[in-house]
Amino acid sequence: QESEDKFAKDSFLIEVADSVDALKGNKAFQKDVEDGTYDAWAMKMSKTFDKSGVQGTPTLKMDGKKVTSEGSDNAPMTAADFTAAVDKALKA
Repeated sequence: QESEDKFAKDSFLIEVADSVDALKGNKAFQKDVEDGTYDAWAMKMSKTFDKSGVQGTPTLKMDGKKVTSEGSDNAPMTAADFTAAVDKALKA
């Protein structure tokens, strides 16, 4: 289990946002982060994730069923594995 949540720090969120062209240096977004504008939404998404039963990431679900790589209980990690897993799930 993770012991530190880097994403709980506004400074880290802003640092990550700066890697997105549309948010890089976006003072309005930075102010919204610092003012807690998105906090309620983030908490709602966290509760939704907790209720989902997902135990780790990445996890892939399609039509409510877990999609995994062939011969594994893990999510597909390559484009080819992803395509094969989705194709198999579509045929099921």
